[in-house]
Amino acid sequence: MSHVLTAEGSSIAMNGSHEARVWSALPTKEQRPPLTPKELERKIGSEVAKIGQGRAFKNKWIVKEGDGLVRLTESIDDSTQKDMREVDSTGTLKAGEKALAELRKRKLIVPKKGQWFTVHKGSNFSTSTAKPETDLTVDMLTSTPAREVQDTFYLSDPSTSLPPPADYYARVSKVHEHGGFGSSGYRAPWSDAESRKLLLRTHTTASSAAMLYKLAARCRGEDDLEADALAAHSGTTRKGKESDGGDGFRPAKLFSIDRVFRNETMDATHLAEFHQVEGVVADRDLTLADLIGFMRVFFKKMGLENIRFKPAYNPYTEPSLEIFAFHPQLRKWVEVGNSGMFRPEMLEPMGFPKDVHVHGWGIGLERPTMIRYGISNIRTLVGHKVPIENVEKSPAVRF
Repeated sequence: MSHVLTAEGSSIAMNGSHEARVWSALPTKEQRPPLTPKELERKIGSEVAKIGQGRAFKNKWIVKEGDGLVRLTESIDDSTQKDMREVDSTGTLKAGEKALAELRKRKLIVPKKGQWFTVHKGSNFSTSTAKPETDLTVDMLTSTPAREVQDTFYLSDPSTSLPPPADYYARVSKVHEHGGFGSSGYRAPWSDAESRKLLLRTHTTASSAAMLYKLAARCRGEDDLEADALAAHSGTTRKGKESDGGDGFRPAKLFSIDRVFRNETMDATHLAEFHQVEGVVADRDLTLADLIGFMRVFFKKMGLENIRFKPAYNPYTEPSLEIFAFHPQLRKWVEVGNSGMFRPEMLEPMGFPKDVHVHGWGIGLERPTMIRYGISNIRTLVGHKVPIENVEKSPAVRF
């Protein structure tokens, strides 16, 4: 263990120990007269005189004569000053730990805190240097794991989906590669193998896209009873918009409540699987202000009035907004949903007219529930850690 001098230790290394300075200030027996303690304090200082007298008497360097003090020896060996200088230059003492402990006790030295590092070759060790990638490229965006917004669970059996509708598939792949409908696209090769991989969905947006495609069937000139049913059962979003305007479009409001899966670490506010409430509102000439107003009313009816919005990025909506609500128990803002306006390059390949806009939003069911009922740990709502008493006390709900 290495040591360094304290302020007092540094003073001793430079000027000598307290006891040595007391001895130096006193006269010999022959010189007389003896120096009184008060006179000694005035000569070398009160603190040095008081501390040094005791150690000088112990070392038999001085003696009391009458009311004063005189030297007892002709010379002394100031070992304390030597020790201070040795520690100052080497960080330790040859005399060993016992001597160091004595100096620590006298608060003349303190252990020196240090850090040591063991260096060894890592997996990326190389004797040459290479310029790191600092600019995003199309290949990086479309061909690397960084493209995935969430870690995903992929299926191994079956691993691929059935073929999608050929004409729709061709329009989507064309937008991806070359752009269209106001978008420049990814401008990278479309991967048929990648697009047909089966996975556990990370968002219920996949369900929304499927239902919007069915809703646009009439716009594509197809007879689709399911599209009529969707529009009829969802009603209309604005007065006077009941008719299709001659292009087959009818406004609609749709929602779903379903389970999603994400490969992430579970904690008080995150689960690997949870429920997501997804909704879309399709109508002509909708705006972002309409979406914000809709979400405020939606959450207010759930008992969450203290909410705010933050701009975000989604590959399928623009503009996009994350929705946060304040959790009074956790004393922080918690993300409760995501929303946005579906991009034209997503809607128009489905067959929707240009003036049709669609609001899309999704919320995790569990997080608003936590805030509404004052629950601080999401794991008590879903999964194997749900307390059995919660199950017994909660009434069954049937949809």
